[in-house]
Amino acid sequence: MKKNLTIAGIVLGAILIICFIAFLFLRGFEWPRTILSAIKASASDSAGDDGVVQDWVPFIVDDTYGSSPLSGFNLTQKEVKSASARNIEATASDADKTVELVRSKAPDYPFADIPLLKPAMVTSAVQEPFDTDITMNVMFYTEATFDDTLAFYRDTLKQYKDFSEEIMETSTGKNYTFSFVVQGKYVMNASVTVMQMPETTGYTCALSITVRMRGAANVENAEVENRADGLPGNYPDNILPAFKVQEIYNAGGDSEGCYAQYSSSGSYKDAVVFYRNKLNDKTNFNENTETEGETYFSCLVPGWQIGVRIMDEDGVAYIEAECYIK
Repeated sequence: MKKNLTIAGIVLGAILIICFIAFLFLRGFEWPRTILSAIKASASDSAGDDGVVQDWVPFIVDDTYGSSPLSGFNLTQKEVKSASARNIEATASDADKTVELVRSKAPDYPFADIPLLKPAMVTSAVQEPFDTDITMNVMFYTEATFDDTLAFYRDTLKQYKDFSEEIMETSTGKNYTFSFVVQGKYVMNASVTVMQMPETTGYTCALSITVRMRGAANVENAEVENRADGLPGNYPDNILPAFKVQEIYNAGGDSEGCYAQYSSSGSYKDAVVFYRNKLNDKTNFNENTETEGETYFSCLVPGWQIGVRIMDEDGVAYIEAECYIK
């Protein structure tokens, strides 16, 4: 009998505690919720405590309107892209993605003059300088049929100068090569080869497009104006300061470097000591005094290749400085 009363008391006590906690919830007290949350968190930690580190995913700043995105990597070294970039990837068609791939590999490809017909898969896209020209080659499979592709490029390209067509029989079928010249900002010698493909490739047609853009690799040097003191605007005073300039005879600068020829009010010997002290700790420092009354110093400084010639003219210094941007 006494044992039954004890059990009944325990059950009644538990019911009262549950009712009390429920009452506190209804009254808006926060500590019961805090206790339950802590219990759940502890249980979750225990269940997942298997030694596996979870991926870290950094937050992203949308750069749609020109702000600088924060980029990073999670622990699996996967690139984290901006929201706008992810949106473009999600909404772009396969053809658009293919075009963007070509653009990234061959940024100067003339899409307007030589369009890519229904590109499905790019196998190669290369751009590189060749002497003063830029050469490009793009190879891709198209979703269009061989006959439609052949008709499209024949009709599109026949407008260009020196258009010609050649046919070659291959083990996979016929290849048609169109050669032509495009006139524009740059003269482009180009060819488009339309190739029959066996059905086992999953496509019936592939293309190889080669473009040589004449003179596009030539970079015109931007001239730099001389300063008020007569030296070039990009003259590196901190590396090769002018020595007691008396009269400047010739000076100029451009995007490749600068030069200055001037007479000094200082002596030849003082000028030699001055530049030796300035340059002798620099990379690849060299001093040449093979000719009497003439000393030549050269060296490399981060961003510059330096040369200075000092000549003795009746005891005073005549100086020629050359500074090439590296």
